[in-house]
Amino acid sequence: MLTENTFESSSEVNRSAVYTSDDVISLADSPVQPRIRELDGLRGLAIFLVLLCHYIYAWPYGTPHSWSSRIATLTEQGQTGVDLFFVLSGFLIGGILLNSRSSPSYYKTFYLRRFYRIIPLYYGWILLVWLASPDAPLHFENHFGKFRTGTIPYWIYFIFIQNFFLASTSAQAIWLGSTWSLAVEEQFYLISPFLLRNLSKASLVKLLVAVVAFAAVVRFVLSTCLGPSHYSWGNLASYLWTPCRADDLALGVLAAVAWADPGSRQWLRENRSKIYIVASGCLACVLVLLFWLVKPQSYVQATVGRPVYGFFYTSLLLIALVDKQSKLAGILRWRALRELGRVSYCIYIIHWAVDWMVFKIAWHTTPRFDSVSAMGLTVVALAFTLAIAELSWHYFEHPLIRRGHRYSY
Repeated sequence: MLTENTFESSSEVNRSAVYTSDDVISLADSPVQPRIRELDGLRGLAIFLVLLCHYIYAWPYGTPHSWSSRIATLTEQGQTGVDLFFVLSGFLIGGILLNSRSSPSYYKTFYLRRFYRIIPLYYGWILLVWLASPDAPLHFENHFGKFRTGTIPYWIYFIFIQNFFLASTSAQAIWLGSTWSLAVEEQFYLISPFLLRNLSKASLVKLLVAVVAFAAVVRFVLSTCLGPSHYSWGNLASYLWTPCRADDLALGVLAAVAWADPGSRQWLRENRSKIYIVASGCLACVLVLLFWLVKPQSYVQATVGRPVYGFFYTSLLLIALVDKQSKLAGILRWRALRELGRVSYCIYIIHWAVDWMVFKIAWHTTPRFDSVSAMGLTVVALAFTLAIAELSWHYFEHPLIRRGHRYSY
């Protein structure tokens, strides 16, 4: 049952995954549940990780082995914020669909709400980029921080297939590159409503487990057979293609299935120690593999790191749900983190371009993070990003969300 007193979907900020749903959902014992603030905090954590990666790691950062280079290398793991977005998306959207599967307006309400939350801001950003330079090719940024020029057909962004295009070209547009994860989300929205409405619980669980295994196999095959080097076509495809990222979404939906069932929910609460064991084991694996994981788009990241992070973030999600007295839950309830999650969709779409523009205007150069002054200018770019996102939320996004909520299941 949906009610305005339950928690918002934190999945569709996106990153990615970017993760834009502000639907509300009740997945607990009573029909009306208070908003679960910890999930807003998880959304804030996800966008914070993305900002760390894109504002520090993704740009030229000094000579190898310099202090700035070492800092940037570590922050590269912030890219896993997208994994967290996907897990949240699977859980929250999966929960909405499971609770509404018998509604006569199931498809209509779902897609209209998605439209009002995602499309206006996203299409508006694409049109703004096009109006700024209608005849000029977009600038591409590869993972070495060097630039080349190429032409991206704008239409691929309008139909949400840019994640496949970017993998094929081994390049990412500064202005629209982050939207690859939003494409993954939209492709998930096309399939998931039908599956969650028509499959039995047992069949759905089997399918989701198969998807988790299939994604791992596809990533391994692409990374192994099409080039195990850090910037190979295979590794980029394993990072961007929807079949390679579907395991995070499937894990989130599995968590939603478990949380929607009273018996499973009670088992999770009574066996929270096992969830902590899984989370600790995943974190230990990350620390052991850190030397290889910090290498951008590394073979280890594609084949081992991605599933480890998926299970880790799913464990954090479950801990936030079952153990409200934990230190993690307390951190996720921090006001600043929850506020960051609230405006994360706009942040995700614009943050990279704002950083680039601030450095271009101030220094006539691309963003850097290799000096105190460069760090200060990065903070300025962050401030502009947050201000724009806050204005967008109050005067554009939130009114549209309210309009979308006129449609009920």
